[in-house]
Amino acid sequence: TDFSHVLTSNIQRVGIGTHYLLSLSSTLVMMAAYLFVAIKLSVAVTLLALLCGLLLWLLLRKHNRLSSQAGQELSRTHQRIHHHLSEHLASMHLIKAHGLNKAQSQLFEKEIDRQRNSQLSFQAIHSRLLMLYKMLGAVTLAILVYLAVAVIELPGVTVLVLIAIFARTLPMLSSFQSGYQHVLHMLPAYQAWRSLLDDCQAHQELVTAQQPVTLNDAITLQDLRFSY
Repeated sequence: TDFSHVLTSNIQRVGIGTHYLLSLSSTLVMMAAYLFVAIKLSVAVTLLALLCGLLLWLLLRKHNRLSSQAGQELSRTHQRIHHHLSEHLASMHLIKAHGLNKAQSQLFEKEIDRQRNSQLSFQAIHSRLLMLYKMLGAVTLAILVYLAVAVIELPGVTVLVLIAIFARTLPMLSSFQSGYQHVLHMLPAYQAWRSLLDDCQAHQELVTAQQPVTLNDAITLQDLRFSY
C-alpha cells in the first residue's frame, strides 16, 4: 500500500507541483522585466511598490504555513485510504463472511471525509489569499498613484505608464503567491516519495560477482519416486 500510494497519488501531486514551480520561474522573469522598466521611469515609486509588495508578502505569509499543513494532512489521508482499500480487497471474503460490510464502509467513508475536508481546507486558504491580494493590491495601487501625483509630482504620462505596469505586476504577484502555495502543498508528497526511495536504496540487496558454475561430470537422479 505504501508503494501504491507513493507511485499513484504522490507522484501525481509532485507532477502538479513541478508545473507550478516552472510557472514561478517564468513569472519571476516577467516581473523583473516590468520592474526594470518601472525603475527607469521612477526609482522612488518603484521602491515604494516593492516595499508594499514585501509588506503584503509578510502580512499574508501565514497562509503558506497553512498550505503546508494541508498538504501534510492530505498525504496522511491518501496513505490511510490506500491502506484500508488494499486490506478491504484482500479480505473481502472474510468481511462478507463475518458481516462486517457496514463497518468497513463506515471506516472508508470516514477516511474519504477526512480527505475531502483536507482538500476543501486548502482550496479555502487558496481562495481567501487570492481575494486578499486583489483587495489589498487595489488599495496599494491607489496609494502609489496618489503619492506619484501629489507628492512626487510625476508627469501624467509617466504616471499612466506606471499604473499600467503595476496593474500587470500585481496579478503576477498574486499568481506567484498562488504557485508558491501549490508548491508548498506538494512538498509533503515529494518528501514521502524521496523518503521511500532512500529507504529502498538503503535496503537494496547487494549483488556480488559470482563464479560461473561449471558441470564437469554429470547430474544423477537416484531412487526417484512419484505418486499422488
